[in-house]
Amino acid sequence: MAFIPFVVHDSDNDQFAFDAPKEDTRYTTTFKIGTTVQIANFRTTVSRCHSGHYYPASQINAVLTGKAIDLDCEDTKDGIIQNKTRRTYLTEYGIGLSRSLATSTAKFDWTNSDFEKDGEKAPARFGKPASDKPI
Repeated sequence: MAFIPFVVHDSDNDQFAFDAPKEDTRYTTTFKIGTTVQIANFRTTVSRCHSGHYYPASQINAVLTGKAIDLDCEDTKDGIIQNKTRRTYLTEYGIGLSRSLATSTAKFDWTNSDFEKDGEKAPARFGKPASDKPI
């Protein structure tokens, strides 16, 4: 069986408008997802996130400057939780990092060990199972 990649065909993301998240705020974004060859009957995924409070980005890695804020999210399909994630937005860099992912069967935590501000080099991500406990 060959792997078929999924792509986002539509997104309702007007809440973020690509600005830095506000503290202690809830965000909901709806995505329509399908395969690369699919033209109809897309599956709807809803991502609900809650932002925490800003803290120094250097708490994630000593080389980082600016502030960071965590977004704890739940992604659902057909009303059923598919996964829970923690993403961290870095104000100085204007990017979000995936920090953890939990499904019904596994949990993964990532650490970022290398950063370069101007995009010449992407962060190195190392995923490892943090727990075998389901959501």
